[in-house]
Amino acid sequence: MNKAQEMIARILVLVFLAVMASCSGSSEHDEKKKGKHEEGNSKHAGVQPAQQVQPAQQAGNASQPPPSQPKQVAQASKPGSRTGGTPDSVYRDNCGTCHPAYAPDLLPSASWDKILAKPNDHFGESFELDTQSKNTILGYLRANSAERSASKKGSKIMGSLGGRTPIRITEIPYIQDKHRKISPAVFKRPSIGSLSRCSACHAGADKGAGFNKHSITIPQ
Repeated sequence: MNKAQEMIARILVLVFLAVMASCSGSSEHDEKKKGKHEEGNSKHAGVQPAQQVQPAQQAGNASQPPPSQPKQVAQASKPGSRTGGTPDSVYRDNCGTCHPAYAPDLLPSASWDKILAKPNDHFGESFELDTQSKNTILGYLRANSAERSASKKGSKIMGSLGGRTPIRITEIPYIQDKHRKISPAVFKRPSIGSLSRCSACHAGADKGAGFNKHSITIPQ
């Protein structure tokens, strides 16, 4: 190949490369233009490109607990307050759970008033009653108190008080007189405990019975 032919071959190669470069550039320009056109259509239609959620973010969302629901607090009745039943049963259900439900005729109504007026100073303890239960119990005790009772016991108790209103049954002169011949050691027996535990010797004392001399049994 002479120099002229070699020169022509080089020119042809350069022309070919220039044409290829021009075609490649045109193709890239068309792709970019097409992409911008599609993006513009998407924005115009109000379509937002989807956001890809990373695996870590998905795992975090899955581990979050569902929103907690507000807890419902149960409205419990006051302790020691039982309103159902007859006045007698209301008295025994509320007062007889901690100590013997003493017969109402063992004290005058003024004494019962004093006892129920101090719920936070109840012989070293305290009690809690709702208004309805308190009124029911107080009405029952007043209606059957020593001065309103038809029992001989109630009459003798009122006669011994001389207008006083003790809050302890063991402070009543008539009760003290009826037990004066009994040794203090007897009341200290585990089977009795104290003078205030009437039912230990008087069967049915909580119901107003067992106070006559023929129904008394002193445990050993």
